[in-house]
Amino acid sequence: MQVQLSETQRTKNEQPLIYIPFEFFNTETGVYLDLVHFGVETLKMIDPQSNPKYLMIEFYPMKINDPILQFYWLVTSRRGGKINFFAGSKGPGYVAGPYDETREFLRGYE
Repeated sequence: MQVQLSETQRTKNEQPLIYIPFEFFNTETGVYLDLVHFGVETLKMIDPQSNPKYLMIEFYPMKINDPILQFYWLVTSRRGGKINFFAGSKGPGYVAGPYDETREFLRGYE
């Protein structure tokens, strides 16, 4: 799936399958983008005050065979004025934070 979402593949006419949250929860399969989508959409329903959003991190392009990988996605949410980051490829239980600002997280993420 990561290859389908790479820079060299995403401009093709085919849309990769990203599960809607209900399907993802019941399918027991997917990639980290499904987890990110599930995290944002679920938080919007159960804790909209946390202001859940998608965070796209753009990094220096990596070429793996032919596909070029350049982006990584996470979920951000706020509680008590602090920002948390989660639902990336480190797994569903991984939460980074709280941080005062996104830059603070990104410095440690590098």
